Amino acid sequence: MRFGLLLLAAASASLIAAGAVTGQEAAPSAAAAAGDAEAGKEAFKLSCRGCHTTVIAPTLRGVAGRKIASVEGFGGYTAALRAKGEETWTAASLDAFLKAPAAFAPGTSMMLSVPDDAARADLVAYLLSLEAPS
Repeated sequence: MRFGLLLLAAASASLIAAGAVTGQEAAPSAAAAAGDAEAGKEAFKLSCRGCHTTVIAPTLRGVAGRKIASVEGFGGYTAALRAKGEETWTAASLDAFLKAPAAFAPGTSMMLSVPDDAARADLVAYLLSLEAPS
C-alpha cells in the first residue's frame, strides 16, 4: 500500500510539474472544448484513481448526469458538495469543479485542480465516458 501511495504521489507530482494538475485555485471557466478521452484516462490513472477507486472519494463511474453528492453509501461528502445536491454533473460543472474546486464548492475537500484547459478537457471527456456501475 505504501509503495502504491508513493507511486501515486510521484505521478501526481509529474502532472503538477507539467502544469496539468495543481493544488492551487483558479477561476472557473465555461465547459472545456471536447477533449481526448484516452488522454483523460491516463490523467485519471495518474492523479484521480488513488482516491476515487477507494473509500476516500466517491466513484466517478456514471458521474455524467448524476446529481452532485449522490453516490449511495458514500458518507464523505462535504457540506459544500451536499449543498449542491440538486445540481447535476455535466460537462460544464465538471469543468468548473476541476478547474477550481474551492471556487465551485467552497469548503470541498477536493485538493487538486486542473488549470490547463486541454488537460481538463481530456479529463472531462474521460469522465463523461464512464458508465454507471451495474
